[in-house]
Amino acid sequence: MSWAPYVLSFGCGLISLSQEILWVRLVGFAYGNPPHVFAFVLGLYLLGIAAGAHIGKRYCRADRDLYGVAARVLLISAAWDAVAPFLYVGAMKFDRTVGMFLLPLAVMLVALFKSIVFPIAHHLGSSNSPQHVGASVSRVYFANILGATLGPLLTGFYLLEHATLQQSMFLLCAATAALAAYCFVVRGTFRSWVIAVLPLPALAGLLVPSLLIPMLMAREWYPSYTSYYLADPGKVVAIRENRHGIVHLTSDGSGADTVWGGNVYDGRVNASLVGNVNGIERVYILAALHPEPKRILEIGVSIGSWTKVLSGFPGLERLDTVELNPAYPELTARYPQVNSVLADPKVTHHIDDGRRWLKRHPDEKYDLIVMNTTFNWRAYATLLLSRDFMLKLKTHLNQGGILAFNTTGSFDAHATVASVFPHSYRLGSFSYASDHDLTPELAHIEERIGRMAWNGSPAVDLANSEVQETFASMRTGFERYDQFIGSAERKPEIITDQNMITEYRYGTLFW
Repeated sequence: MSWAPYVLSFGCGLISLSQEILWVRLVGFAYGNPPHVFAFVLGLYLLGIAAGAHIGKRYCRADRDLYGVAARVLLISAAWDAVAPFLYVGAMKFDRTVGMFLLPLAVMLVALFKSIVFPIAHHLGSSNSPQHVGASVSRVYFANILGATLGPLLTGFYLLEHATLQQSMFLLCAATAALAAYCFVVRGTFRSWVIAVLPLPALAGLLVPSLLIPMLMAREWYPSYTSYYLADPGKVVAIRENRHGIVHLTSDGSGADTVWGGNVYDGRVNASLVGNVNGIERVYILAALHPEPKRILEIGVSIGSWTKVLSGFPGLERLDTVELNPAYPELTARYPQVNSVLADPKVTHHIDDGRRWLKRHPDEKYDLIVMNTTFNWRAYATLLLSRDFMLKLKTHLNQGGILAFNTTGSFDAHATVASVFPHSYRLGSFSYASDHDLTPELAHIEERIGRMAWNGSPAVDLANSEVQETFASMRTGFERYDQFIGSAERKPEIITDQNMITEYRYGTLFW
């Protein structure tokens, strides 16, 4: 029995599905990771697979030199896999509309070339005996399923953890070239050493400077909402890629550098009410709304600006932070404005998913739970905005506790938390919810925030006019749910884990 058809089927499945993972990341990064990206890329991939299988069937019927056909097709596939990402990103740099039209061609051809080989592998691995045809076909198919299962696991959990997106693409190009070389060796065209030599041009791509991600981070490629936050995000000063995503920093020279998670605005390096460029008053007000929070939970840390403010709350005994991406604390260490939280004995950092961490710590109770949540239309935002999660968070609050999170302007998120807590409010884009009326606490803004301190030094200069203006805006801008919900353009709906309305029904369509 020849193992070649199984190796061919396994390799095509592993490489093809791995490429899909990489393209989902590339396209998602280009558009800020809306939830539709995965379905869009998957749909294109399936179309490419169907077209490629049809072409492969024709080669099988022609009874040609199938190992030679597979080898040549795989070489073409390797070449296209190397070129296509740069063509797509180059088109995006020229014009986003051009990039959108090129995307289907790029993704479909990536899938098409390798799927041509799939029916060829079945044809080569099928027994000529009628009694064994089914068993032989099933073995080839099983090899493909095994490769298609291992590919995303190895790529998603290992390759992207240790290599950049661009490097990962070149490594898979090299694997495709090696599979082509294997077909040449089985065919008898070359000796086995060619399996090691043929992938070398693709491996040379590892020496190419990183271009894909930086090209998509150019000023003109930030989505339109960027201009709302920054006139110019400045130059890129750091990039971190891992299996959780891509984080980068930009600097405009002001010292308040900007952090971007998945190419989406994710905060700025600032913990002061003076020179406030990131709406930091939305977390300062919590020091007034709760007289003395001893235990605080922060879900989603980003660059650590909010953590820094929370660490200065008077009476704080413990601050638990939960952040999924370990790149954030690594970048936090760069900035003296916020990096003290990494060594603060009152602050305990956890690298984990927020929901999973709460599930693993069912008995933990807090006076404050704070989430500076990402944009409500992004993929997986529902996991933090749904009524199901709000009910879960409520069980982790002490009597009189407060939940505060960023709705990013979603009236649905405000309505959702109002369906769980009897009292809810907003300040800017933030929602504040509790089991009791919070408005009387506004009278204590100056006194309670004035007691905040970092390492014994006051966190706020009460005599500063900018600080006093911010205090005044806190009082006037703090609104009850029934005061502002009437300004919604439509009747707000309750977000659940099942309907995911902020992501799909009212989300941002990336095209």
